[in-house]
Amino acid sequence: MTRMRDRWAARVLAAIIAVGALAFGASIVRACDTDIVLLQAQRDFPRYRVAAVRAEQGIVTILFTPRDGTGSLAIALHASGTELRTSVMGAGLDSAEFARASQPLTTWWQLTELQRALAACSRPMSGETTGDLNSALQAAAEAALPLHRWRLASGGFPFAVHITPIGVGSLFFFILTGGVLAGLWRSRDRISRREIPMLLVLSALAMLLRVMAHAGPSDIREVISEVGIRRLGWAALLHMIFSVLPMQDETIWTINRIIGVLSVPLLYVVMRRRFPDRIAAIAGAAALAVTPLLARFSASDMPYIVLCAALLGAVVAYDCYVESGSTGAMALGLGLLTAAMQLRPEGPWLIVPATLVALAGGVPADLSARLKRPSFAIAVLLFLGINAICVTWALGSSNGHSLSGFVLTGSLFGSPWADPSTTPRMLGALVVLGALSALVCRYRWAGWLWLAAALVALPLYSPVTAKSFIPIDGHLVRVEVPEYAVARYHVPAMYLACGLVGLGVGTILSLIRRGIGRALPAAGAVAVGIVCVAAAPRVDLLWRMWTPQREFDFFRDGLTRIDPSCQVVTMLSTDDAGFIPFSYLRPGMVDAEGFLAAPPVGQCFVYYRGGNCYALDLVPER
Repeated sequence: MTRMRDRWAARVLAAIIAVGALAFGASIVRACDTDIVLLQAQRDFPRYRVAAVRAEQGIVTILFTPRDGTGSLAIALHASGTELRTSVMGAGLDSAEFARASQPLTTWWQLTELQRALAACSRPMSGETTGDLNSALQAAAEAALPLHRWRLASGGFPFAVHITPIGVGSLFFFILTGGVLAGLWRSRDRISRREIPMLLVLSALAMLLRVMAHAGPSDIREVISEVGIRRLGWAALLHMIFSVLPMQDETIWTINRIIGVLSVPLLYVVMRRRFPDRIAAIAGAAALAVTPLLARFSASDMPYIVLCAALLGAVVAYDCYVESGSTGAMALGLGLLTAAMQLRPEGPWLIVPATLVALAGGVPADLSARLKRPSFAIAVLLFLGINAICVTWALGSSNGHSLSGFVLTGSLFGSPWADPSTTPRMLGALVVLGALSALVCRYRWAGWLWLAAALVALPLYSPVTAKSFIPIDGHLVRVEVPEYAVARYHVPAMYLACGLVGLGVGTILSLIRRGIGRALPAAGAVAVGIVCVAAAPRVDLLWRMWTPQREFDFFRDGLTRIDPSCQVVTMLSTDDAGFIPFSYLRPGMVDAEGFLAAPPVGQCFVYYRGGNCYALDLVPER
């Protein structure tokens, strides 16, 4: 029977790794970049939300929904050289609003970067007439409008119900949230009473550090205004959150802090199921609670905090399914794994480390019988179908990273654990010791699988340091500088590596116990103390800011000091070149280039000179 389970486990693992590799490979193919289009749309249409930006069949489409009111606006664009053709369609908008909303499009052909991006996404139309192209644009704009529009009448008051991918995704997250709450209530007895005080202490410590950490954006991109299909999972989650809470940075910062704290007991439960050593689970949870870089990232707007919590929750749900055979537990686990896979472009690969961690906890004794149940087949088919659709949408929106950046064990290359400026050496040494403990069979099969999951959790080459040129005494000198924002890609691997810290501390205390010949008093407290001492030297990371974050704070503070009626003029028409003022901070900002070309009418204009304006005209020294 054991051999049969092992064979089934190997087959399931191989199949899921293959699915993950295909999904990840599909999600990282890039045909064009719609980021510039999205940014320009957000800036030029401040009264609208950008619900979707897609590039399909050589035509770029943008769907807008009013921030206040109902209706929708769809735009189809095709660029060739300096020529830009458009088609605009609206639903639920009067003629005056339709004309006013369409006006910014008349100047888009003058924006060089935007025109170049649109041309890269547009298919050559040499074999088609102008009429054919106009018809194709009109059809694309019509297709971009909400998938279905039902007008219902009740007492003479008609209203419209719009179904969009973002709305469907928001509904999915709403149902998933309910499932998580129900699962937590039904699993409340999975933690013994004697372990609750220690977990409460660790959770309180985690919350303290995350509240102390200086909150700020994790990227130079407007992460909280992501509403396009190219990152559908995160866009849908934001849509659900901001439908009930204020759309501001503090909302996401607070939610990430809370979810980051909840991940601490989740990691403990996952490790306790897989490793007989209770001390290893306590130390692993402590590492997640106090690792400075993780605490700092929890006070930001990055999707990875929610992603990792969903990943750990999926494993906990799998464990419940193994023990009880509950279809509800299996459905919840697949739902959480789907959420984790769709929150980031490289997310589909998470099925691989998730499977490794899940198998480290064992498989059901009656696995073959469960595989034959109709409920199992339905749940798995839904899981594969939903993720296949989302990956297809992502491909249609030119989503993902470069295929050349794929590395199976990307966690090993430029990891924050190996950089002393982001991780104390003692804490990094505990990770290495934990990996060695797993390799030398102290924790056997579970240790090997956990280590493998940590190594393959990041499938991209994204080192946290980079070679760069900086000005020194009037010359540009090539130096190696840290890229703190890039470290966010390593967060899922760091979460799993916290488990390796637990294995390392467990090994240390086990050796001490053997040396003194008796149980170590208050071993759990000693384990937590070792982790806290190891993490303490880099506590300054809680407040250290990189340049875009400093500029973000400076810009937000400056907005409070100017008249609300004044219009802000700054550099907006660029992408991925340092901090560009986020459009939601000050709707209606004007790009400096457009302002100089055609100065608008107004009484008060305030110019913001961003850090990107300070480029030095120097030749790098070789």
